[in-house]
Amino acid sequence: MNVLFTVELARRWARTGVSANCLHPGWPLKTGLGRESTGMSGAFDKLTKLFAASAEHGARTQLFLATSPDVGSVTGGYFVKCKPTEPSVLARDQEAAARLWQLSAAQCGLGVGVARAGHSDPLADHERTAPPTGQGGSAGGP
Repeated sequence: MNVLFTVELARRWARTGVSANCLHPGWPLKTGLGRESTGMSGAFDKLTKLFAASAEHGARTQLFLATSPDVGSVTGGYFVKCKPTEPSVLARDQEAAARLWQLSAAQCGLGVGVARAGHSDPLADHERTAPPTGQGGSAGGP
């Protein structure tokens, strides 16, 4: 869902100069996530930690997207190991992205409808509060 949301965010902010990209941090990573798991889940977590990459390694793509001038004008992308990668077919579904945006907006109390590309958008006033032009950033997650 993070890919769908990011693609829709990038589409909506396309003319602002703000970049919105998402990424996969890699898996498995040596973090504290899962440390309290028990049973099969806990055993699986312990096993994967034996060959997992460090959390620092997992942060490389996030840092790349936040700091690299190479991607300053890229928006709506999905990155794996600092490289643009085609997400799944489901993650490229523009209708699903619009529906996810609509549901998210409704849950946040921002409006009841979000139009598809090319149609009027009842959240336009909220989008005008986007960060100033030229300030990049990334939204994301696996």
